[in-house]
Amino acid sequence: MDRDRVDCLARSSDTGVRRWLSNAEIATELVIGYEPSRPASNASAPRPEHWVSNYFLNSVLRAQYGSPTRELVAALLRRVTIAFEEYELAKARTDEFVQRRLDGQQPMRVYLSALHHWEQCVAAAWHAVAAWMKLTGERAFEPDTDSPSAEERLNHLYNWSKHTDSKIVTSGQMPEAGPLAVWLTNEGLRSVEHLLTWSELAEVLEELAKAADLLQDPTALSETK
Repeated sequence: MDRDRVDCLARSSDTGVRRWLSNAEIATELVIGYEPSRPASNASAPRPEHWVSNYFLNSVLRAQYGSPTRELVAALLRRVTIAFEEYELAKARTDEFVQRRLDGQQPMRVYLSALHHWEQCVAAAWHAVAAWMKLTGERAFEPDTDSPSAEERLNHLYNWSKHTDSKIVTSGQMPEAGPLAVWLTNEGLRSVEHLLTWSELAEVLEELAKAADLLQDPTALSETK
């Protein structure tokens, strides 16, 4: 793109230009106000940042899982920790975006940063669910049902975001306005096919936190059997 044209757009104070950039080029549904649900915390359980370190200490001092359980547990704990970290970063950036919008600004970079962290949260959460399925031999959901579960929609959004390039060139898999395969709404994260609400994402993280609390100590797990 011509550099002078870019500079002109950057300097423009024309409301129409700024609205066009925000809605047609960045987001299909800009978030004006939203209420994301925080994952409930267990006051007696370790904080997420301690899961991995507790696991390795327990493995050295108390007991160890055999392989491949040992590797799968480590992968799950790492992914759950990342999911919680990304959740906090995503919420902070989304809060900043909302506040700056209310102040009359068009903080597109902040919006994209928030979306990035939500996508990373979804990806880490799904990888943790996948590790749990390998550990337990259970399926997280039954595919192609009339009412897809939160886990199925989590998987859908993960794949939709991961394969954005193919969605762009496939008819009917992108919104009519905006270049984003997954975007933010007041209700939650959305694609053209599915919505994962903020409360549902929080519930998925809560269930993963329960698994992490259990798996971080091989001795505690054996005592529950």
